[in-house]
Amino acid sequence: MAFERPTLATLVARFRGDWKSRADIGDAWLRRAVEGILAIAVPGLTHGLHGHLAWIAKQVIFDTADIEQVLRWARIFGLSRKDPTKSLLVLTFTGSNGSVFPTSRTAQLVSGVRYVSTIGGTVADGSVSVTVEAETAGLVDVQAGAAITLTSTISGITSTGVVTTVTDRGTNLETRDELLARLLQRIRTPPRGGGPGDYVSWALEVAGVTRAWEYANMNGLGTVGLAFVLDGETVSIVPDSPKIDEVQAYVDARKPITATLDVFALTENPLNPHLSISPDTSATRLAAEAELKELLVREASPGGTILISHIRAALSAATGENDYTLTSPTSNFESDPDEIAVLGSITWV
Repeated sequence: MAFERPTLATLVARFRGDWKSRADIGDAWLRRAVEGILAIAVPGLTHGLHGHLAWIAKQVIFDTADIEQVLRWARIFGLSRKDPTKSLLVLTFTGSNGSVFPTSRTAQLVSGVRYVSTIGGTVADGSVSVTVEAETAGLVDVQAGAAITLTSTISGITSTGVVTTVTDRGTNLETRDELLARLLQRIRTPPRGGGPGDYVSWALEVAGVTRAWEYANMNGLGTVGLAFVLDGETVSIVPDSPKIDEVQAYVDARKPITATLDVFALTENPLNPHLSISPDTSATRLAAEAELKELLVREASPGGTILISHIRAALSAATGENDYTLTSPTSNFESDPDEIAVLGSITWV
């Protein structure tokens, strides 16, 4: 039978009852008597001890532990928390031919994120391209075409440039829930020397990778296919070539030498709902969108099905929603084996 933690009021009542019965004082209880003080102080201390014991009980189980204990459990199983990584960009500035853009120069986005040049260049044909790295690690919401400004002038080069290539948007520090998910997967699917589940576990160890799927004998006996997504990305969760190469190299170093690995990118399969919601406010619209995104992260998989009942349940769970009408889709949302369902554009009707 489960133990129910007593409330502070219950502990105070127990103390008063025990004291009166043993001291044989009946119902008499002076307002400022020491007994009355003890009847508050002692149960207060006891209530704190009950709380500490309740906290300890949560720490000994993986899925209820705080981040500090999840980190300890993860280390026991050979896992480590994924550190944040820095964003990498290629910038283009205009200027006078022959002008030099040196390394270690700082530029700043409108959002305030600062970058430092790691590979400089010389202006030719009126422009120069340089590679920059974010000063601090973390995911940066930056798109190609964004303006960026030098924090100090460079002779012969304009102060404002443009982001031409987003090489890497960086990643945030792995959250407790993300680390816990990897820990639970490690416990549920222990290493098998390259057996089922190992390739997914290896892929999830790479920064930014949040979900992965493996395909046994995809291209014949002895071959393994591996696909993954980056749910932290703001433009597309499907990885680009550099990230695919990174995961390929990481898993290649751990897989059995007899296996042939093919890491590939899935194709996005957008879910484009048509719906109305009540009350129709920006807050309820954002809440409905957030619920649909969380649903797809939880349930979407290559070749999988998003049940229409789950889509409706997600909309019903939106904060502030009182009623809604979903006109499309009207049935389960299907994806091909090389596709992953993502939220496309919502048409509000």
